[in-house]
Amino acid sequence: MAELVNCPTCKQPISAAAEACPSCGHPMVSAVPTHEPAAAVRKGLTNAKFNEERANILYAEVIIIAIIIGFASQSWWIFGASVVALLITLAIPALTMALAILLSLGWAGIGYSIGDAFSDGMGAPLVLCFIGLICGLGTHLAALEWHEDIN
Repeated sequence: MAELVNCPTCKQPISAAAEACPSCGHPMVSAVPTHEPAAAVRKGLTNAKFNEERANILYAEVIIIAIIIGFASQSWWIFGASVVALLITLAIPALTMALAILLSLGWAGIGYSIGDAFSDGMGAPLVLCFIGLICGLGTHLAALEWHEDIN
């Protein structure tokens, strides 16, 4: 049977687990303080900081891609247009997801190239390709979560 306590207002016996007295409605305060809200806030702040760091990687990738496009075209105008176009892409959710997937596939390609350069077989390139893809997706999805949180 549940432990009974007396309501501080009407003195009626009620369950210790009750949130309020059924007779008078007086709210009951738990005798044991809970630290769950503080832990949830701390976890949320840690997750937000992690996601913000991943967003910095995403923005760095955008700048690097724009620089490569600018050098390839030998034009500051095209470099500037690339930066603007990629930043606009980050503002449109469907395009942002497509960009994140393409960048993750780029990381998979880099992993494959590294594995191919240091190995004669197919094992190392495929494993590094998979690792690059998973790391890229994790990083980009965390960045997108942060981007969504601030908008």
